[in-house]
Amino acid sequence: MMQAQNTENAAPRPYERKVKNYLIDRSFQLRWVGAVIVLTVLLLSALGGYIVYAEQHASEAIIQGLQKFYEPDAAAEVAEMFEVEDNAIMWGLLATGLGLVFSLAGIGILVTHKVAGPMVGLKFSLDSAAQGHYGRIRGFRQGDAFPTVSQSLLEMGQSLRAREEHEIRRLEALLQADELPGTAATSVRTLIDEKRSRLG
Repeated sequence: MMQAQNTENAAPRPYERKVKNYLIDRSFQLRWVGAVIVLTVLLLSALGGYIVYAEQHASEAIIQGLQKFYEPDAAAEVAEMFEVEDNAIMWGLLATGLGLVFSLAGIGILVTHKVAGPMVGLKFSLDSAAQGHYGRIRGFRQGDAFPTVSQSLLEMGQSLRAREEHEIRRLEALLQADELPGTAATSVRTLIDEKRSRLG
């Protein structure tokens, strides 16, 4: 049964991700996603503002040139046509910018999820090891970042379990030798029980 537990701990377990679980560490993930969004908005605002300004400036220059060849009514219609086109470009840039911001936010949450997840798992495993619960040490989920760290974590857990099992066998051998006084034998049995609890 102990070998089956080791086999179970030896490979990352499949993990079914749900939408609500993607924000596994809200503070870390939202801080980084927010920074990416702010930077993106600033860059898009500068670039979009320049494009809109250049387009409107070009339209005004063209309209002023055409006014020499068109009657006032016809020139007004041409000016309106350019204004409609300028507005369409502005709204198109705005829609593209919003789409890019939402896309980057989604991608940012996905990417930070693959980093935050291992950190949460690592903390859980280290806390378990510190409390003497070696059976709770586990690797990261499939698809997470840092697979080599996950493997090292699993190997650490297996090493700790193997050491506990070895010490249990040595203590049990002392009991079977029947060379310990009663109080010492009781203490050894208690120690064996404590060590076995760490393997669960």
